Amino acid sequence: MNRENADAFGRMLWSENVRSVVHRYRLSGTVEAAEYEAAVEAYCFTWRPVLPGRAAKRLTCFEHQACECEDWEESLAYDFGSQMARAPITKLPGYAEAPW
Repeated sequence: MNRENADAFGRMLWSENVRSVVHRYRLSGTVEAAEYEAAVEAYCFTWRPVLPGRAAKRLTCFEHQACECEDWEESLAYDFGSQMARAPITKLPGYAEAPW
């Protein structure tokens, strides 16, 4: 992800979240589902610094919300989340100095 594709990438993640919520709560074809989908289309990414602990917690929350579809583990959103969940580990005190 970079500044050029951040909006599209954020929409992909949010879309996966909406897909999961619609599946979990059987909202397909409802006004509520349509409103969620419209909000995804209007999404614009905002760059903000995030502490590693907060980033890890946000990823955990995202995965909890987005995991309801049977093909979740095959999605790009799952792959991204798995990679990002490991990224904050490298910021822990002592990580860089620890032997491999």
